[in-house]
Order: sequence, then C-alpha cells, then structure tokens
Amino acid sequence: MDMFMRPLMAVMDPYTAGAVFNVLSAAMLPLGVALLSLVTTGRIGLTVAPAVLLIYSKPLAWGFINFVFSTGLALCLFALWIWLRPGWRRTALFALLMPVLFFSHVLGFLLFGFLMLAYELGQFAAGRRGRLSHFATRLILRDGLIAVVPLALFAAGLPDRLPGLDTEISGFGGLQSRMEALLAPFDYDSSQVSALGRSLFVGFGLLLLIAFRSGWMTLAPPLRPVFLASVVLVLAVPAAFLGISLLHIRFGAIPMAILLAGASLTPAGRARAVPLSAAFLGLFALQ
Repeated sequence: MDMFMRPLMAVMDPYTAGAVFNVLSAAMLPLGVALLSLVTTGRIGLTVAPAVLLIYSKPLAWGFINFVFSTGLALCLFALWIWLRPGWRRTALFALLMPVLFFSHVLGFLLFGFLMLAYELGQFAAGRRGRLSHFATRLILRDGLIAVVPLALFAAGLPDRLPGLDTEISGFGGLQSRMEALLAPFDYDSSQVSALGRSLFVGFGLLLLIAFRSGWMTLAPPLRPVFLASVVLVLAVPAAFLGISLLHIRFGAIPMAILLAGASLTPAGRARAVPLSAAFLGLFALQ
C-alpha cells in the first residue's frame, strides 16, 4: 500500500490520503467490471450497475483493504489485456505493470494470472490462437515473460519464510467454508447483514438464472470460460495455506463480477428492461 499512499501523502495529510485510498479501493471492483464490460460487449450496460453490490463484502469488513484494491486492479488490467492485441508490445507493457500489481498484493497478481490463463485457453479452444504448438510457445515464451519479475521477487522472499513453514497453518475447510466463499460478496460480517447477504445471494442468483434461462440475457463468449474458471477458483481455494488464513473468502466476488461484466440484454431482455431494472434496484436498495 505504501507505493500508492506515498504519492497521495505528498499532496494531502495522512488521514485524508488514507480515506482517499479506501474510497479508491472500494471503487476499483465496479470500475474493473465496467471496463471488462466495455471491452467484451462494446458497451457499459445495465448489468454493470449491480457490481456496486459487491463492494460491501466480507474481505472489506475484515479490513483486507490492500487485497480489495488489488482485486479491482487485477480486473482492470485483465480488461486491458483483452483489449490489446497479442504481441510483444502487450508483453512489454504488462512486464512493467505486473510488479505494480504484485506489490499491491500478491493474491491480486495471482488472480490476474489465473484469469488471463483461463481467457487465453478459451481463445485457443475457440480457434483464435492457432495450432497448439504455436499457442503453447507464445503463451510460455512470450506472454509468460510478464511474470518473471514478480516470481523472482517472490522467490527472493522465500528464505525468510522457510524457517516458519512447519508452524504455519494450512487446511482446505469443509462444505461450510465453500458456502462462506460464495456468500462473501454479500456478507458484511454481522448476524443481521449475514442473513440479508444470504437473501441477496439467493435473490440475485435466481434473478440471473431466470434471465439467462429465458433468453433475456447472454454472456459474452470470451468471458464464458473465464466465468467457469472463476467458479472453480472459489470452490478450490483452501481456507488457509502457509499461514495465510481466510483465503476461501477472498475471491467470492470474482464469478459475479465476471458474470455482470460479460452479461448483456438480448432483444427479448430489452423488452423487459423495466421489470429487470426494478428487480436490480430492489436488490440494490436492500444492500
């Protein structure tokens, strides 16, 4: 956080700088959703508005402000990755940007890498990345270069962590931890809000299910494999790993963010824009 706070403190007092950074951190996730929507659907549509619901999540409630910032930044950079054409210019730019993301939070860096890999695999499966040999070569020897500096920094810090690895906690968690992970974007960590969060999750999920099943909404093809991969990520992340606890609640907002970013109304959906808008606004009012 220091690399972002210091420039702010150069022009304002520390308390104001902290407040500005907190607001910026909260705004990054909806901004990332909006940018993803723009590059995958060509517009910032109605479905982006509910992304504001994802701000008041359990990670924010527990004070993981660096992680909240890095998650939004990862989505913004992922949108930039999709927008730019594959090539050495994109690689060179992201080789400069990845250390910034790494220093904001290592989990944000890992999230970007995961989303980028899911996207590139989806593009290959769709026939947009050539033959397997060419795709693998470019992915590893060109696109993979963006991770060299962050991975080197991570490796350099390992000797300091190795002595304590035998005492650090790790564990996958059970079914309850998976439910906590899925509900984390709608749970602000109090009994009253937790109950409301569950209601929002169910209501929001049913609304989207009805809209997609009825053909009122569709998901942009480039984000379909990314959405499925993000669901797997939430269900597969352990509750604790190498002493880092509460990992399972960190990425719960990502599948919903991807879904909202890539969703767009079909002609049948546009004919029902008023009731859909009312439903979304009702959920927003509850939040």
